[in-house]
Order: sequence, then C-alpha cells, then structure tokens
Amino acid sequence: MRLSEYLIENEEAAVEIGASRNASGGSAAGKLACTPYRLVYADPNGVTDISLKGINSIEYTGEKYPSEYLAWGIFSLFVGIGIAVVYELLPQIEAVPNPVLYATILVPVGIGTTLLIQAYFMKQESLEVNTANDTFKFYSGEGGLAEIAHTVRGYEMKN
Repeated sequence: MRLSEYLIENEEAAVEIGASRNASGGSAAGKLACTPYRLVYADPNGVTDISLKGINSIEYTGEKYPSEYLAWGIFSLFVGIGIAVVYELLPQIEAVPNPVLYATILVPVGIGTTLLIQAYFMKQESLEVNTANDTFKFYSGEGGLAEIAHTVRGYEMKN
C-alpha cells in the first residue's frame, strides 16, 4: 500500500523517508513517515501505524556496516588463507592436483571478498521504536532516521 493512500485527508507528514523493516532492505522496502499524531510505515505488504502517545522509547543507531556480512566475509577469507597455509606446511598434501587445490582456496576467498564488498555498500542506520506491546525496527541507507526520531520527540513535547 502506498503511504499517500493510507494517510487521511489533510493529514500531513512532517518527515517521510525510504526505509525497510529488515536489515537487507530488499523487496519489502517502503516509506516511513511521521505525522503530528502517529508514525506510519507503509510497504507493499501492508501498513504499520504507531501512535506517538504509545511510544515509550526510541533508539537511533548511526550508519554502520552489517555485522553478519563482515563476520562471514572475514571468516571465509581466513578459511581460504588457512587452506593455503596448511598446503604449504604439510608435504603429504602435494598429491592433490593443483586445479583442485586452487579451487579449494579461491572459493572461500572469493565468497569472503564478495561478502565484504556487499557489506561496504550496505552501510545503513537503524531506528528502534519501543512501545508497551511491541518493538519496531526500521533501517535506511539513505539517511533521515535521525530526523524521524527528532520529529517524534518534538511532537511529543508539543502534546
């Protein structure tokens, strides 16, 4: 559902940004908007509507790299390097044909390098909204979540 279709007539969003409910973004990306009375997230799958009066706390995290990609990328690189070191240190392994050995080294190194490059381009910020009933986490690679947090607190101070 589109955000403009969900907001009621004459309801104006003070801040609206592209965001996602999962860290990898993907096809579920939508729009996060803050109005004077609620925080609304709309994506193709539906709408999440959070009353500003029901928000207990907000936790904003600045841009950072996804740790899962970094961890698996570094692990894969070390596996490839470990295989190369073991091959050099153990003379019994010399019976393994070179193409098989090179593939055994290059596959984990290639996967690790790919994951690290992906992590570099997936740098994003996050906003966790805590209510009495649930916790909602939003991610954005285009910035603006800090502005959403400031706007929510600004409206809270007015009301």
